[in-house]
Amino acid sequence: MNPTLTEQNRNPNAGGASAFQPTAWTLIVKAQEKDSPSCLQAMDGLCRSYWYPVYAFIRRQGFGCADAQDLTQELLAGLMSTTGLARVDRGKGRFRSYMLGAVKHLLAKRRERDGAAKRGGEVIKVAIDETDAEGRYLNEPQDLHTPESLLNYCWAQSVLAESLSRVKADYVGMGKGALFEDIRMFIEDDKGSVPYEDVAARHKKSLSAVKSEIRRLRLRYGQKLREVVGETVATSSDIDSELAELLKLLGERGGA
Repeated sequence: MNPTLTEQNRNPNAGGASAFQPTAWTLIVKAQEKDSPSCLQAMDGLCRSYWYPVYAFIRRQGFGCADAQDLTQELLAGLMSTTGLARVDRGKGRFRSYMLGAVKHLLAKRRERDGAAKRGGEVIKVAIDETDAEGRYLNEPQDLHTPESLLNYCWAQSVLAESLSRVKADYVGMGKGALFEDIRMFIEDDKGSVPYEDVAARHKKSLSAVKSEIRRLRLRYGQKLREVVGETVATSSDIDSELAELLKLLGERGGA
């Protein structure tokens, strides 16, 4: 299991006094502020995190590829509409739970309609790579028997991907993009596929300096995980339980 995830789950202040302390529900709040400049960015973040888990859930319910794309678009377009997020109640807990309820409701409505949903129309379109979506879905583990378990697993994977993306952005911003690419493998693997000595030689650093960089990388990654998770839970106290659920989901699949 990922040592960084475990450490940060036990000790949210492992990064010291300067460690990022997330405010829960931040992404939802920003997305609900329709007149705010950060609204569209927050909406984009929500759609980027949830479109594939929703797509995989719908596919596992027996819908074909094209219908799953239509329904995913319909759900996210509704979410991004003027009133979509107004229905999201912070008091009801995790946004992930809201999305699961929303997609179930959508599929129930779909089954009541005659014929297939028309594609296109005057709706907000979400960027879905059709080839990527279906390719990823066909590689999903088949032993996740329920659509709910698949959605949760895909959500956990999206949290890891978004956290890593933010860490990479930080390193690129510091002019350390090349170093990040060489040490990112050490987030989950103490040995990595490249020896410490090779990384040290490539970047003209001492061995101890490289090990220090890797420790900082792991702490930053743990902090970003808490940041990403904290954006869609109701309170800060929910972050640890959501991280524990993430660890469980990935641990069961050998994904952490």
